Amino acid sequence: MLADSSPWNNKRFSKKTVSHAKSKVIDTLLNVYSFYSMYAEIDQFNPESDVGGVQTTLDKWIISRLNTVIKEVTQSIDDYDITKGARSISTFIDELSNWYVRRSRQRFWSNGMTDDKRSGFSTLYEVLKKLSQLMAPYTPFVTEDIYSNLVKDSVHLSDYPILDETLIDKQLE
Repeated sequence: MLADSSPWNNKRFSKKTVSHAKSKVIDTLLNVYSFYSMYAEIDQFNPESDVGGVQTTLDKWIISRLNTVIKEVTQSIDDYDITKGARSISTFIDELSNWYVRRSRQRFWSNGMTDDKRSGFSTLYEVLKKLSQLMAPYTPFVTEDIYSNLVKDSVHLSDYPILDETLIDKQLE
């Protein structure tokens, strides 16, 4: 709801409006998390021991986008412009689902734990973990559920994600 307009503006409130806002952001995020958790469980992926693999251009792109979004959201929160931060997150979740996950499906569906699949799992794990931390002030309960399932700890006890400028590739984005 914050991505649609500033909280101080009047809004028409209805079940349909809330359902649409939830579907656009929260349900998409939950679908990405469900995709990751289902295939990670099937392949018995362990983020602590299954590290490695060579990042594809798509992996580098989503990591670059994640760091750009961390930068934008942190700046908007610092500027007390929570609506701008919510919009950045909303756009990123759409890109994560419709570009990264869709374009990576074949990697996750391949047989065995290849380096390519390991890299895909590692990248998606990292994105979901940091995205949960980034979204925690906006959606505390959903992010707590996702983060605690990924890390086995509370998102609210973790540090807020820190921007890594070296991972941003504006040309790739």
